[in-house]
Amino acid sequence: MYHPAYAKRTRTAAENCAMTSDSTMDQSGVRYSPTPFQAFDVEKRFHGTNVDVTVSEFWSWGFSDVRDNALRGVLAEFLVAKALGINLGVRQSWDSYDLQMDDGTTIEVKSSGYLQSWAQARHSQIAFSGLKARNWSSKSGYSVGREYRADLFIFGVQTASEHDRYDRLDVNQWEWWVAPRRVVEERGSRNITLGTVRNIAAGPVLFDNLLDVVERVRDGHE
Repeated sequence: MYHPAYAKRTRTAAENCAMTSDSTMDQSGVRYSPTPFQAFDVEKRFHGTNVDVTVSEFWSWGFSDVRDNALRGVLAEFLVAKALGINLGVRQSWDSYDLQMDDGTTIEVKSSGYLQSWAQARHSQIAFSGLKARNWSSKSGYSVGREYRADLFIFGVQTASEHDRYDRLDVNQWEWWVAPRRVVEERGSRNITLGTVRNIAAGPVLFDNLLDVVERVRDGHE
């Protein structure tokens, strides 16, 4: 139901956005360029209310079930970054690759697992998709052709096969394989099965040994 007070609050929010946004259009037609975000402080609280609304509570509510396919992928990227010593800022979901090492090596992380956050009659088939994708930019949109966009591909499998043994904090429940772009390109596919990964990639390796394997594959020794 329409209420004048609600309309007033909406106008105020819009006015605030207009005051804080850079709305100058550049030559490519981009009007709203986001400013860089700082990482959330878990101790911070949402403001504008007397209700206790915290960042940590939001994270706990929204991102605890990492069996979820989307969240598993984010967790896999995070674990790879930590294993490789990559400095973490704020994740950019629209970048052409997932991670970048200090030497400029770009990495695409793909993940899968046997268990899901819903009831299953059987384990999920381990497969990895989206190897070949279109680039996107705010200026030109999606590219026409698909391509392999990273120097290295890291494939991770969460190996727990029973829910009572699943430990989301145990990094050694993950197995990793590493392949250079050249090898993935030779397959010419957008998707790949675990059987193929075992044939073309170095691994499996656990968390603490991932950096060594990545460096060997990067340097052409695997």
